[in-house]
Amino acid sequence: KVTHTGQVSVDTCVCVVIILTQSWEDSDYRNVRFIDKTKEVNERFAIDLLKEEPVVLVEGSHTWCDGERGALGHPKIFINLDKPECGVCGYCGKRFLAKKHQQLFQDEHFATL
Repeated sequence: KVTHTGQVSVDTCVCVVIILTQSWEDSDYRNVRFIDKTKEVNERFAIDLLKEEPVVLVEGSHTWCDGERGALGHPKIFINLDKPECGVCGYCGKRFLAKKHQQLFQDEHFATL
């Protein structure tokens, strides 16, 4: 299995033996994390999960994002939507688009605020 950093873990047999092929050398201190443990790889990378989220359509030419989770969210940031492209929140990756540019993104799945 390949991780988001390009490392690969390979099961070599049915027993508990697992060989880890990584981008690090065998003598690298970071390999100590996997002694007597199996390396677990999450196959659902965050970048792929964000692509599944719908683009939020906005009436005006700017919007804001605060993570929508109250105290568990992130600092409020303002996003300019004047250009014909999706504005992306730098904290949570949520994408926004002005409605006037919607026709340029026919392949996207949209949600409204």
